[in-house]
Amino acid sequence: MMAITGWVLFAPPQLGGQTTMVIVDGSSMEPGYHQGDLIIVRNADFYQIGDIVAYKHLQMGKYVIHRIIGEELNRFVLQGDNNTWTDGFKPSQSEIIGKSWIHIPKFGKVIAWLRKPVYFSFTASLLGGVLMMNWFKEKNKKWQQKPKKTFSVYQWINAEHLGKSGEIYFLTLGIFLIIAIIFGGIAFAMPVEKNVPQDIFYTHSGNFDYRAPAPKGVYDSETIQTGSPIFFRLTCEIQVDYSYSLIGNDLTKINGVQSMAVVISDTTGWKRTLPLQTETAFLGNTAKSQAVFNVCQAEEIVDGLREKTGLQRSEFSLAIIPTTKVMGLVSGLALEDEFSPSLNFRFNDIGLWMVSANAHGTEASDPLKPSSERMLRNWVETPETMAFLGIRMPVSGVRWGSSLILFFSAGLLGFLMYSTEKMSKVSQASGIQLRYSPMIVNVQKQPPRLRRGDVEVQKFEDLARLAERNNSVILHEFDPNGTHTYLVEEDNTVYRLKFKETLPDLQMEEIKIIEAELIQALENGQFELYYQPMVDINQQQITGVEALLRWNHPTLGTLPASAFIVDAEKTGLIYPLGEWVLQTACKQLCAWDDAGTLSVSMAINVSSKQLIPELPRMVKRILKEHKIKPYRLQLEFSESQLLEDMDLSVEILDTLKKIGVEISIDNYTGKASMANLARLQAKNLKFALAMINQIHDPQMNAITLSTIAAARCLGMGIDAVGVETEEQLWFLRSHLVSSAQGYLFGKPLSADDTMQNLFRIDTKVSVFDQPSMEM
Repeated sequence: MMAITGWVLFAPPQLGGQTTMVIVDGSSMEPGYHQGDLIIVRNADFYQIGDIVAYKHLQMGKYVIHRIIGEELNRFVLQGDNNTWTDGFKPSQSEIIGKSWIHIPKFGKVIAWLRKPVYFSFTASLLGGVLMMNWFKEKNKKWQQKPKKTFSVYQWINAEHLGKSGEIYFLTLGIFLIIAIIFGGIAFAMPVEKNVPQDIFYTHSGNFDYRAPAPKGVYDSETIQTGSPIFFRLTCEIQVDYSYSLIGNDLTKINGVQSMAVVISDTTGWKRTLPLQTETAFLGNTAKSQAVFNVCQAEEIVDGLREKTGLQRSEFSLAIIPTTKVMGLVSGLALEDEFSPSLNFRFNDIGLWMVSANAHGTEASDPLKPSSERMLRNWVETPETMAFLGIRMPVSGVRWGSSLILFFSAGLLGFLMYSTEKMSKVSQASGIQLRYSPMIVNVQKQPPRLRRGDVEVQKFEDLARLAERNNSVILHEFDPNGTHTYLVEEDNTVYRLKFKETLPDLQMEEIKIIEAELIQALENGQFELYYQPMVDINQQQITGVEALLRWNHPTLGTLPASAFIVDAEKTGLIYPLGEWVLQTACKQLCAWDDAGTLSVSMAINVSSKQLIPELPRMVKRILKEHKIKPYRLQLEFSESQLLEDMDLSVEILDTLKKIGVEISIDNYTGKASMANLARLQAKNLKFALAMINQIHDPQMNAITLSTIAAARCLGMGIDAVGVETEEQLWFLRSHLVSSAQGYLFGKPLSADDTMQNLFRIDTKVSVFDQPSMEM
């Protein structure tokens, strides 16, 4: 949670964040900031006068943190609090990294110390050592992982499931709850709307022109043109023309007044203003002025100044200054501005000549075409946003989202806590499952003859301590009459805790509802068998199909067997359901034979609850009823259910083999020892999907190869389940595994689709070119 919070608040821009750490390395911001301080700056949508911001000084090549003291169009003027001068570089909005957010005195020295290679390596090694110690400590405490139990769609929450997965639920919901609190706290602390500047730019543009008559032979023409000097002996009057235009987007209601004056000045500060044209009103974004000025009058004025003051100056300045006052709307914003450019001359007793008004070192501009770009600041209200991983989210949306997640996760947490508390009070067995479920393995009740020296214990905690000391599990037996027996075996002694309790009425009602739905499904024909091909990958031929049970539920849609088999076992309906599967599969096999299809075998999964002495008699009866040869029927038993009671399993399997039925060990994970495999004497061994999916794991690869070799020594065939890629197929063929099953060859299909797509005698199975089988 600290990592998530830190990421949200302090992630750098390179990783999609908004903050940058700046270490002060100077005294320009004293007394507020001192050398060695750490300043965390955060990117903002806009900056204004008074903000302390960091930017990269392009001329110095360094980062600078100073205060904004002014704006020049779209650039900012900055100055250090301890400086008397402004920064020479004026950054734009995009060139500013961010404004000051958090100030940590002297912490920058710590960061600088950690950035040194020697100290960084030492700190990283120390932290790595601590993490490794914690990892080894946790690894020593971890229990062996057990196969996951089937998840029921009806009872999604019960004591056993909560005991095994409750920690994950609580942790996940807790993470969502904390994330919602963090994001919600930040979002509710921020305004939903914000005002951001949306500046509108416009330009004042002017154009000067002057002319005067000239005698023949002095100039190229009889008119003195704009830009040429004027000599007092040749002429005294010049005509000055000035045109003005306002340039911008969406100009409306533009009007104003325009006037013109001449200013004669001297470097001493003396000046004299002579009006040329009084204020004249205009409409629209353009205006023109025209005036005649007697330049000899300027000479007379400075002569009088010399005579009366004794000022000895040979040259004076003369400027023609039009003043335009304009009003109106620019892009809907009110405009009231003034533009007063000047056309500058120098003159002496002989004449006057035009000079540039550009300051030294600035970019040259045309003095006859002055222009000035201006800006209107427009504040626009926009939704405030939050940034996370480079994605900007509206604050209002984050508020709603975090509130929903908060209430949802808090509600589920409360419900889980209430359910856990209620279950622990309902029965002793539920309380044990909630606390110790990872240590408990449910097994079938063993016959009394298998018991050895039993020792009764008074409390379950004693059994838990024994199991923990021996690094073993606790076996749990349950009788339908409500008797719970918990066992821990140590050497030749069995420690036992036994008690009896009745099921609560609520659980009995749930079981009755599930039982009624399953009975109704059997009566209404809602169950259906799908068939998936089993392929000889060397001959590229289908050798058989596996029957997979599906429930076409009227409201939940098509459900796989894993969604309801546990409920069928609890209610006892697994026996009629298992018989229906066997009857339907054999009947379909007979129908395919009558249609003249390939002669294939039929594989059927058998539940652990069906492993009873009545099973061989039922199989024999159904085979005889449909006239199916026994070797064409392959019954599959999971590795875990066979190991629950080896003596009973061997006894029933031997009876089935005497009938002629083939036996396969399904979902093999390597837990059964070679000695147990030799006792079972199954014909085929089916690898679990997990083993096929982990062929890249060297350890799992070694286990798989050793298992294949051992199975061959026992005379067992090898089948691979869950083959989906050509890489897995290549692995199987390279290790001489000839039989496989999976989506690479074909997905489960209904009986009619199987007949149309799979059983075409003239077509071989493609095991290289197609990811799924199309035939």
